[in-house]
Amino acid sequence: LFDTTDLTTGVAFKQVSMKYREKQLRNFDRDVKAAGEQRFISPFIEGTARFMDNRLVVNAGVRYDNVRNYDGKAKDTDPFRGREPYDETYGSETWDNFSPKIGLVYHPDVLTTLRTSFVSGYRTPSLFELYKPHVRSGGRFLRRANPELDPEKIQTWEAGAERIFFDNLWIRATYYH
Repeated sequence: LFDTTDLTTGVAFKQVSMKYREKQLRNFDRDVKAAGEQRFISPFIEGTARFMDNRLVVNAGVRYDNVRNYDGKAKDTDPFRGREPYDETYGSETWDNFSPKIGLVYHPDVLTTLRTSFVSGYRTPSLFELYKPHVRSGGRFLRRANPELDPEKIQTWEAGAERIFFDNLWIRATYYH
């Protein structure tokens, strides 16, 4: 935008498909299957501005995520430990989220840096986590598909400082939560 300001914008797109089938060597009658589709559309914008002869740098951005899960299926004809066989089809689901971030870096002199940031993060469950039954070698059933999982969200902040001493000693400390 200007000599001291950069702006980055874009859209991330991802289409994921899963088709899983397992045949047991010990139990040829057992049929374990899973399938599903997931589509991600994520526009983002980020700006970096430098002030005071690049001694102060401000970085801020936001990302919007739209994730749609559909065509989810899971089947196990012979689950372990007396659990009932199942063959399920799951409804589609859409999740939306805004993830902002901001960071500040200040250089009071050429040997010292002070920084802080706040970030909001977001992770949707994978198709594997949502729809695939988990089976170990030997055919032991460990868990069913879990289409009830929700996205994980995190808010984190950090503050730190670093300093160079004697031209060859660099000390850096960071606190994050």
